[in-house]
Parts: sequence; structure tokens; C-alpha cells
Amino acid sequence: MVHGLIAVVVAAATVTAFAAAQPETPPTEAPAERRGEPQDLTRPDNPAPAPSALPEPDLPGTRRAPASGEDVLVVMKSEGERFEAQFVSDDGKSLRVRIAGIVVSIVRESVERLVVLDPPLDRYRQMRALIADSDLDRLVLLAQWLQRRRLYAEAVRELEHVLGRDPTHGEAIRLHREVEQQAALAGRTRQEPENPPAPTERPPAPTRPRPGDFPLLSPEQINLMKVYEVDLSNPPRLVIGRETIQRLLTQYADDPLIPATRDGRARFMSKPPQEILDLMFRLRARDLYAEVQVLDQPESMRLFRDHVHAAWLVNTCATTRCHGGSQAGRLQLTNYRPTSDASVYTNFLILERFVTKDGQRLINYEEPEKSVLLQMSLPRDDSSAPHPDVPGWRPAFRNRNERRFEQAVEWIRSMYRPRPEFPIEYSPPGERADSDAPHSPPEKPVER
Repeated sequence: MVHGLIAVVVAAATVTAFAAAQPETPPTEAPAERRGEPQDLTRPDNPAPAPSALPEPDLPGTRRAPASGEDVLVVMKSEGERFEAQFVSDDGKSLRVRIAGIVVSIVRESVERLVVLDPPLDRYRQMRALIADSDLDRLVLLAQWLQRRRLYAEAVRELEHVLGRDPTHGEAIRLHREVEQQAALAGRTRQEPENPPAPTERPPAPTRPRPGDFPLLSPEQINLMKVYEVDLSNPPRLVIGRETIQRLLTQYADDPLIPATRDGRARFMSKPPQEILDLMFRLRARDLYAEVQVLDQPESMRLFRDHVHAAWLVNTCATTRCHGGSQAGRLQLTNYRPTSDASVYTNFLILERFVTKDGQRLINYEEPEKSVLLQMSLPRDDSSAPHPDVPGWRPAFRNRNERRFEQAVEWIRSMYRPRPEFPIEYSPPGERADSDAPHSPPEKPVER
């Protein structure tokens, strides 16, 4: 009878866990009636499509005596059945766990073993590292997994990544709206106590800056950066107006690269935009760069957005407890709408211009694998530039052989070189807070 009760509760867990664990959230449509039922990504009976197979559920955990309230994986002797639950107690004869808000007693002899699961954020990072950025459906499942654990900020971040790739993804649109509503409601229900405790010496918890508090690049500045990063051998879609082309022909009429005849100029006006931009680069016609409209991402910046910014930078370096919060120090990054061009390009410009206290740049374009940005994201004992030992810091990479580390190296190698100094005036928040910090000397563009 006990086994029957477990089976009923486990079967109902994926349907009722979210609602039962969160009474403060508004009622929603029963998950069982939805298309695309939320799945627990740590369950082995939910096979992951290649190439984003997830780790076995008993790997990201510890075989030790659990404490009350910890998440555990219960492995039954009967046909190896396993399920997640919240540990309540274990007296040697019966194991008591909470599943979907219901406390269930299990005969201890029927349990093969218990595995104490890592905290949800750690499991999220482990699973995210195994999911390709292009596997949108799996990322939506991951967002549902995060939603059930009230990790709303992480769920929104993944959904915004999906919608950045596919703005028409129906389930992502629905879930994004639902999670944002639940996050807002959860924030409103956290009331301050009527008699707050006296202040202590404990430092305040870091908070995420409000969107308006962090200066972001304008669309015009972002477009200009895109122009400088265009790879003419693999150009994004470009638009150059006839007026701009005419100004190019007029202002540089004396240069031998400009057609001298009327027919030659007429033919030039009809050339593909990448060929016209190529001539602009060769003429150093920088006063006209801002008039070139780049409609897509240059390949190098697409790699930065997908393989660096969305894959690990925002989830590790730009969190509220690191460089994305109120206690970030000199290097401050934004984590607001992380898939937007404003966040991606602003963070990139901050990283490229940042200089450490000892005068090093974060990005080493000559030897990418030695970049301080990457070295500080490795475990401290495997890094030539270890990250300071601060509370809450976690390495973004397990080691140098991890695929994400290799992708970051590939991104740096893809950037245009020699590096230009973007003609953009921008003062990062951290730089304002530390006027004595070293600044990178401006460099004149060499070829563009």
C-alpha cells in the first residue's frame, strides 16, 4: 500500500509540485492540460535529445546523511525506481520525505540508497553547461525546471535567450509572461516585519542595480561597433543609403580608388554594400561609418553573445553576488535583459577597456587562452591569474579542456585585428567609483 501511495504521489509531483510549493502564486492552468508538460530534467525517464544529454541524477550529489529540508534522490530497490523529494527524517525503519508538499513514509528496507542533491543553482549550472545554446526546446524545459524551484531570474534569463533566437517560440512567450508575473508577485509578498530587528554589523546583501541606474550604449553606438567588427569575407546584412555613397564619392573624389568617370561612378552606386564598405575601410572614411546600417550580428559578436555572454558570463560573472550587484567594485557588468544588444555590447565594451590594478587587459588578443578574463573564470588552482577568493565566487569552467573555454578562445580569435579604439564615449559605473584606477591609453585605429 505504501508503494502504491508513493507511485500516486510521484506521478502527481510534476503536476502539483509547483502549485503546492508556492501558495502565494496565482492559480494557473493545470499543467497536465498544457501542451509541452514541464519535465524534471534530472529524471532518467525523460531522455534528453542529442547532443544535450543531461548528467545522471545521482552524479551531481553526495552520498551522505541528509539534513532535514535538503533535496534528495530516492533510489528504490524495486526496478531501480528513483525520484526527487525533500528529506524529512529517517529512523532506520521508515524514511519520511516530502513530495509535492505531501509527507510520505517509506519502508526503509525498500530503499536502496539516498543521494543528497546539490543546491538547485549548482544543478542548474551543471545542466546548462550540457545544453547547446541552439537547443531552444531543451532550454525551455530547463526554464520550467527553474520555475518550479522559484529561480525566477535564471528562468527569465534562459527564456530571453530563447526569444532572442526565436521571437515566435510560443511556449517561451507564454512561460516568460508567467514567470515574470510570478516573480513580481513573489517580490510583493515579501513584506517587511512590523518590528524589524536592530541593525547589525553584517554587510548588506548585494542587490541588482535598477535598469535605469546602469548606463547602456545607445542603438547608434552599438551600430557603430558592429560596423568596426564586420568581417567582409562573411558579412552580415548591410544597408548603405544612396546619399551616403554619393558623399563618399564626392568627399574622396581625388583618391585614385574612387571611379573617375561618370559611368564608373554609376556602376559603383549599384555595387553590393559590402564592397562599398570595403572601400570605406580602405579610404579610412570614418566620418561615414555611422551611416552604415548593420542589420545582423557580425560573426565575432554573435560568438560573444551566444558562447560567452549568454553561456557563462551573465550566469557567473554578472550575477548580483559578483560583478552584477551593488558590491561589484571597479568591474561592474549589467545583467538586465542579458540577450539584448544593449547589454551584450555594453558588457563587451566594459570588458575590452577594463585594465586591472597591475595594468593588464582582460582580453589578450595575441594569446587568447591567457586572457585574464578566462583565467579568472577557471578554478583557482588551475589558473595563471586566479580570481580573488571572495564569498560567492564560482569558476565558470571546470578546466581548460571544457568546451565553453575552447569556445571563448575561438571567440577572441574571431575578433577583428588589429583592435580599433571605438570612437565611443562611455564611462562605466565602476570607473566612476574609482577615479584612481589605471586607464587603458587610447589607441588609434590601425586599419579601420
